[in-house]
Order: sequence, then C-alpha cells, then structure tokens
Amino acid sequence: MQKCFFSTYTKPDKMASIKNDMEYYNSMKRYAFSLIVKQGGDGPVPGGTSIHNHLKEKFNVNDHFANAAKNEAAAAYRSAMECLQLNAETLESRIRQETKKLSSEQKRLDHLKKEKDSLINRSRKLKSGSKKKLKFRSYRGGNETEAKDGTFRVRKGRKVTVYENQYLFEVKYLDPEIKRLKQRIHNIEQRKTRHEHELLKVKAQLDSGHPSVCFGSRKFFKQQDTVYAGRHEEWLKKFRSRRNHGMTIPGRSGIIQGNCVVRYDTGTKTLFYDSMTRIPVKTKSRKTKKEAVLRAVTYEIDRVVFPYGQDLVNEALNSTDRKAVAWRFEDAGNRILVKCMVSIDQGLSRKNEYYADGCIA
Repeated sequence: MQKCFFSTYTKPDKMASIKNDMEYYNSMKRYAFSLIVKQGGDGPVPGGTSIHNHLKEKFNVNDHFANAAKNEAAAAYRSAMECLQLNAETLESRIRQETKKLSSEQKRLDHLKKEKDSLINRSRKLKSGSKKKLKFRSYRGGNETEAKDGTFRVRKGRKVTVYENQYLFEVKYLDPEIKRLKQRIHNIEQRKTRHEHELLKVKAQLDSGHPSVCFGSRKFFKQQDTVYAGRHEEWLKKFRSRRNHGMTIPGRSGIIQGNCVVRYDTGTKTLFYDSMTRIPVKTKSRKTKKEAVLRAVTYEIDRVVFPYGQDLVNEALNSTDRKAVAWRFEDAGNRILVKCMVSIDQGLSRKNEYYADGCIA
C-alpha cells in the first residue's frame, strides 16, 4: 500500500537554489510533454534517440531528473487522454438524455396544443350559433379533464386544481403551460447543441492524440483578462509560481533508502538533496593524471519532521528490503513542503463485526 506523508514547512538556507531547480525541472517536464503530444506517445524523437536521452543532452541533467520529468510528462499525457475519453462518454450520455427529454416534452406540447385547438373550435361553434357542443379533446393519460358540470380539473399527483369555466382554464393553466414548455424545449435544444459541439472538439482531440493541457490551470490562465485585468505582472508572477509549484523525484528499489537523489537522516531529521547544479571536482586517476569530474551540489534541509507518520517513514528508510521511496518538494511561498511516498505492508485488515447500522457487501 502506498502512503504519502507531509512534513512541516521548512525554510532551508539554499531555498532559492531549490526553487531554481523546481523551475528548471518543470520547464523540462513541459518540453517532454510537448514531444509526447507531437509524437502521440512516449516514443523516440525524430533523431532516433529516446526522449530520456534527448532531455539529458538538451538540459544537461543526469538520468534521475530526466527520467522523473519524462515519466511525469507521460503520466500527464495518459491522464489527459483518459479524461478526454471520459468526457466524451459523459457528453454522449447527456446528449442521449436530452434527446429523450426533448421527445417527451415535444409530445406533451403537441397534446396541449390539440387541447387548445379543441377549445378554440368549441368557441367558434358557439359564436356561429350552433347548439352542438364539441367535446373537450384530452389525451390518454393526460392530467386535464372536463367534468359534466362544465368545470376543468388538472391533476398533479394527489393535488387536484379546479377551474370553474373554460376561460379560466385557458388563461390560468393552458396558455402558461404551453409557454413554459416552449421555453423549456428551447433551453434543452440549446444545451444539446452546445454539448454536440463540445463532443466534436473532444473527439477531434482523441483522434489526433493532441490533448489540450494548460500547466498552471486553465481557469487561472483565463483570469488574466478578468480578475487580474490591468495587473499583468502580478498575474504572470502567480501563474509562473503555479506552473513551477513542485518537483517529484521517483525512487528506485535495491539501493540504500530507495532514492538516488534524496537521502534522509532519521536521527537528526536532516534531508540531503543532490541538486541539478553540477560543479567540476578535480580527482586523481590511477594513472596519476588530474581529471575534471562533474559532481552534483548537495543541499542540506534541516528540521524535516513528519508529524503524522514519522515512525513509518523511518521504518521504510531503514528497512533492509530497500524498497523505492519517492520524494516531492513543493513551493509554499517563503517555505518549502516536503512529501515522502513509501510502500507499507498493509498486513491483516481490521474486521468489523458490528452490523447494527447495516453493512455493505
């Protein structure tokens, strides 16, 4: 079972450098996403190399960051395509319901119009001097009936409304009901047309394999012309902050503490992070020749405490099984939030033998 534990907010000494890494990582993720969208999947780039190696060469990062950015971009692409599929199914279901509703409402409107025509014909016959009284034309299963004493009754459930004569029945019930049904049919037709246009757009994106994704939220992107109108610099700063909100470093099983980039001292509660920044370090080889080797700069983050689940985090990191442990850094303004994602054995599930409030099979 996967568990995600949140730390308390912390403010490291090199917070600006960590935020720069977040921004660089997210730009790499968005670039990987654009490559996946153009190719319609996680395949090799036109040059023949994989996206992973292409990111390493273009952004000059190691395998861990390139792999993390590529995997997160691929997950975002799969999620977007699945959301499009669910959206298409939802729109198709709504269109079917609206078509069915239109049919029933139009059928009822036709019945009410026939009732109205029968009353109009009756009035014309009476004005022409005919003594023959035309019968009120109701329909089978209708709620409107005419009694022998000349009153009209409308039944809605258990409630029965009585109108004393034909004029009151037409003015107070029949005409308003016809008007209401026409407006309702018009609204349903508009809604159905809008859903049909949306379905065409969704299916076009599904067929082309090019989903429309806005990193940083499409809702906030549109707010530059509404909420933040005339304050573009303020909006741009917040939008970039939302786009570069966090960075996830996946784990790898079989190594100490399950991660190649992040290490955590369970005793001192200090977290060590190997950044993307690399500096040359001179070393001596066996042939006593000096060589320049690039080594990542390690940052220390003090007081990384997990108020809920500290024991489980310590157990997962100190375990001899060496399972994969993923870490995530999130920007919280002037502080940083650290998340630890570990695999925990669920063990025996708790059995509930109390059935007084019911049970679910």
